[in-house]
Amino acid sequence: MTSTNYSVKVVNNGAAAWQFYVYQKPPAVANNLSLAWFASPYHIGVGDSITFSWNIQYSFVWSATGIVKPGIQFTASGSKECDPEGENVTSFTFKNSTPDLSNPTTGGTDGSLTIKDGDSVPSNTFAVGVGMSGKGTYVVNAGPNLTHEFTPEPKYYIVAADEVVEGQVMDITTVTKSGSLAFPPNVYNLTAILKADNKWDIKPAN
Repeated sequence: MTSTNYSVKVVNNGAAAWQFYVYQKPPAVANNLSLAWFASPYHIGVGDSITFSWNIQYSFVWSATGIVKPGIQFTASGSKECDPEGENVTSFTFKNSTPDLSNPTTGGTDGSLTIKDGDSVPSNTFAVGVGMSGKGTYVVNAGPNLTHEFTPEPKYYIVAADEVVEGQVMDITTVTKSGSLAFPPNVYNLTAILKADNKWDIKPAN
């Protein structure tokens, strides 16, 4: 899969310092939650900026999170690169007290990514999902004999927040001060400016 590089320069022209993060809108999968995919490690002051960069390289990910719910942090404990148009199926197992993702194989639905949980995977212990550019993007609870199929259609959003950590599970229905990072054809770099009224001005980078 050919990887395309993208970036967004976030400029804080608002009235206060904020942390900024990027999340992806999750596919329509039951109990599927988005993560703070990228997040500034500190507040960005008025007049200052931060740049987030990524590529479209998908991966399967897992972590021992307990029940997936807003506020907890997902840090991938294991990952396997995958391709919706190629090696797009993996198995998540828990054998000899060892969680593991199998090497992805072909055979899944074209354009989708599928995770099959084994019969020994305990409920409410692990989360599995899809990552991009080496970081988790959205996850679900794993459990015995569950199958999770994701159809990635990347839609990116930038958010200003009081406090957030990378990998934090988000309730995107409550998100405010967000803007859609829509890349026009043949445009791969954007500038996102938070204005004094907390609205976004998002445009191709110069």
